Amino acid sequence: MNEGQPNNTQPVTPTNNGHQPLAQVQGGSDTLGIISIVLDCIGLPFIGFILGLIGASKAKREGRSPTLSRVGWILGLVISIVTGIILLFTFVLTVATGVQEAANEAQQQVQQESQQRNATLGADSKLACLTQTEIESVLDYTTLRFIDFIAEDEEAYSLKSVFFISDSKTYEFAPAAPALFDDLAKLYNEFSDKNFIFALQSRSTKDTPTTTDETLADSRHKVIEQELVDRGVPSEMIESLPTDTTASGELSNRLVEVMAITNCTE
Repeated sequence: MNEGQPNNTQPVTPTNNGHQPLAQVQGGSDTLGIISIVLDCIGLPFIGFILGLIGASKAKREGRSPTLSRVGWILGLVISIVTGIILLFTFVLTVATGVQEAANEAQQQVQQESQQRNATLGADSKLACLTQTEIESVLDYTTLRFIDFIAEDEEAYSLKSVFFISDSKTYEFAPAAPALFDDLAKLYNEFSDKNFIFALQSRSTKDTPTTTDETLADSRHKVIEQELVDRGVPSEMIESLPTDTTASGELSNRLVEVMAITNCTE
């Protein structure tokens, strides 16, 4: 270069491997990162997390700082996890509350049914209890049953099992049925002055019997109730209990157990 001559040489702008000028790249804004953080703050952390990841990847490819995008996806991830934990806790609490309410309702139902039985059994008149010895004086054998559907001051005695044809309300052992109901009617006639009622309960091996199962159980109960009413047992002395779902074996789905429930007032 000659002295005295003007310097017309233009400064060379650094480039990024032939792409955008480095000055422009470094000064670019992280729009996706900003949007990601905004979404995190307004309650859309999952979307903010996704956009933050996309923004960080894009900033890295373009040679820009991914700080804002990184903050966006990390913040979105943390908020999403915390929100998920809160929702899970709320769900578990709701389920637990529902189970407790169902248990309370079941207990209230048992108490109400017990009160109704007390009225039927004549608790106010201080009737004597029907005892196991008295039952066995009419029936060959009985056993004390422990079931969930009676109150603490009540006792249930198994009297007879009535078997039905599968998926039917027809007796499986039809010739023996009349004698069975005659024995039950005899028990009532001999001890009608005692404190007891007849209770009918179907068996099921299913934890949750279907509507069809319950309908069939109800139909079978009505058949048995009619047999007893025809033999002189008052209908108010006969009660249907919820299905026993703790049974096992195929035969359990085909029987209805007849029990005597007593409420001692001694």
